[in-house]
Order: sequence, then C-alpha cells, then structure tokens
Amino acid sequence: MTTENSCKDVDVSSLNECLDHIRHAHASELARSGNYPEAEAILLPDTRLPESPRDLDLLARMAAQQARFEDAARYWKAALERAPENAVYKECLQRLSDLQSDDELGASPRSMILAWCVAATTILLITAYLIFAHGRPAVKSGMAATVGASTTNQATRATESTDAGMHVADTPSKTSSGVAFAEGLSASTAQSVAALRLLEQRFAELQNRNQEQIHGLKSQLCEIQATNLILLGQVEKAESRLTQLAESTANVLDSQIATRRAIDSGRTDIASLLSARSYPASGSQNTPPVLAGFNPSIPGVSVATTTNGCLIRFSPALFDRDCHFKMGARARLQSLAKALVQAQARIKVQVIGIADDEPPIWPWSPHNTPESLARRRAECAAAYLLHLGIFSPDKLSAVAATPAHRPFPSGDRRNRTVMIEVLIDPTGQPDRAH
Repeated sequence: MTTENSCKDVDVSSLNECLDHIRHAHASELARSGNYPEAEAILLPDTRLPESPRDLDLLARMAAQQARFEDAARYWKAALERAPENAVYKECLQRLSDLQSDDELGASPRSMILAWCVAATTILLITAYLIFAHGRPAVKSGMAATVGASTTNQATRATESTDAGMHVADTPSKTSSGVAFAEGLSASTAQSVAALRLLEQRFAELQNRNQEQIHGLKSQLCEIQATNLILLGQVEKAESRLTQLAESTANVLDSQIATRRAIDSGRTDIASLLSARSYPASGSQNTPPVLAGFNPSIPGVSVATTTNGCLIRFSPALFDRDCHFKMGARARLQSLAKALVQAQARIKVQVIGIADDEPPIWPWSPHNTPESLARRRAECAAAYLLHLGIFSPDKLSAVAATPAHRPFPSGDRRNRTVMIEVLIDPTGQPDRAH
C-alpha cells in the first residue's frame, strides 16, 4: 500500500507540473499577442502574487512593456526573493533602474537646450537692433556731407577741403567702432554655437544609451519567446506521454479482464469434471475400474499399458534446460491430468524424473549429477500437478530414474523430461480435487 500511495503522489505531482507548464505557456502566448489583461488574469487569479518565479518574471516583463515600471520592479523583487541565485532577475532590475534614471536625466537636457535657444535668439535680436541703431546716423551724416558739398561756394576751395578732411576723419572712427561691435557679436555667437553643439552631443549620447537599453530588452524578449517555444514542446511531449500511459493502462485492464475470465472458465471446467465423477458407496463390492485401453489422445503423449497400470511418456521433452518447462509442456500435463480424472479409476501417480550428464547453464553454476537433476525435474512436475487441485498429495510421488531406465541414448536432448507411471489402487477411491 505504501508503494501504491507513493506512485499516486508522484503521478499527481507530475500532472500538477504539466498543468503549470500549460498555464504559463497560455499566458505567454496571450502576452505575445498583446492581450495583457487576460494573461495577468491567468497568472493572478485571486490578486495574490504567484509562488513561481517564472510567473513573476512574466508579469514583470508585461508591466515593463506597458511602461508600468513600479509594478515591474515589484514583480522582479518578488521573483528574486523566491530565487535569489537567478542572475537574469537582478540584471532586469538594474536595467529598469538605469532606464528610469535616464528618463529623469533626459528631461533636464531638453530644458537646458530650450533655455539656450531662447538666450541665443535674444542675443541675436539685440545685436540686430544695435547694428540698425548705429547705422542710421552714419547714413544721415553722409547725406548731409553730400548736400553740403553740392551747395558750398566753389570759390572757397579751402573750405571744401576742410569739410572733406573732417568727413574723412569722421568715417574711420565710425568704421572702427562697427568692427569692434561685430567682433564681439561673432565671439558671443561662437560661444552660443559651441554650447548648443555640446548639448546636442549630450542629447545624442542619451539617445544612444536608450537605444542600447531598448535593444537589450528586445533581446531578452526574444530569449523569452524561445524559452516559451521550448516549454510548449515539452508540454506536447508530456501530453503524448500521458496519452501513451492511458493506452497502456487500458491494455493492462483488458488483459486483467481476459485473465480473470480464463480463470473463471478453468474453475468451471474443473467443477464440471468433479461433478461428473461418481463415487461408489462405502462397503460397495464392485471391482475398481482399470486403465485398460487408456488413450488420452493428446499430441506429444504416448501410453504403454503395464500389468498394474500404464506408463506415460512425453515427446518432445518437457524441459529445455535444468528445471525450466518448454512452451506447451504445462498444457500437456494439465490435459493428461484431466484425462486421468475422467477415467474414474482408483489410481496412484508416480512421476519419474529423467536426466543426462548435462552441462551447467552458466560457467559459474554448480554442476548437477544426473540423479539430483532427475529428482528435481520429477519434483517440479509433481508440484505442478498438485497445483492443479485434481490429485491429493498422498496420491502423488516423485522419484529419479536410473541410467538404465532412460528412454533415449545418453546425450540425447529428449532425455530432459519425466515419465508418469499410473498404478491401480484397489483399496482407494477415484481421486478428487482438494
């Protein structure tokens, strides 16, 4: 009973493991198709965290794909509590924390870029205004000088030359101030451009890091999909094995039913044989029946009549080696026993074992003498006849034949058999099963 209970426990545990694999595979398939609510409903039927680290890992990955980073971190932490040695869960938590920190850093560079752009635009507007404001007086003075030159008296050349000298002296001073202002403007513009390029470089680095993290997450998803395919294959193998086990169980049950029917049929045959026999009343003066002309008509069985019964031989032999029956030997013994019962004679049965000087079965097996091997064969056949329940133990005996009584020459494999000597018992009654 203990072995049977342990086998049942093993079968139940194997079935539960297969069901867990199927449930996880179904949830993984729903997650791949984007049906996250149904997948979470399968993994969280009663809103409690599952015990399996594998289910917690799948929940965390679904939460990460939906940008629910806090839930993903909670699931991966729970998975690490149940499987602390798993390096994949630790790596996923680290990547999740890096991704959150990069998002926080990504917001500040954008605000800085916006601020620098506003500042550069303001500087450019101020610079344009200053250039426009300083350029208008220069134009007006040039126009005044031109008009003055056209209306001046040509008679006074010295005055014209003086005015021209003043005009020439005023122009270089204005040009030098414009150059200095342009140089300052170009210097400030170069600084702004350098700052913008630095910010663009920083922003490109952040984008590259994000792309690397996204690529890592995609590779992990590919690994999960490959693992799911492997699990689906294992589930299919488990289902095939369960089907084979069910078929084997059905075949065993059919064999048991057939065996039970055969046993019931044999019992019915034996009961009919016993009921067909008639037992003489006590004190009857009738002479006991004899075995004259007894012929069971069984293939491989020959009968020779003696003065007090008959001698039955078997050809081919009943044993192939040692005390191992050949195929069909037991059936011949059973048919002979039924024929003897149907003869309704008062008999005694003596089984005579026959053996040659036969080699041992294995090189390390002990050597048996012909006499000991013959006795063992006689006892083996007598035990089988007694097992049939037809003869009583006091009507059966087993002896070993001498070398002179061997039916075939020495070395012939047909000597691996027994002979049955049936003797009339005038003082007894026809044998009956016990």
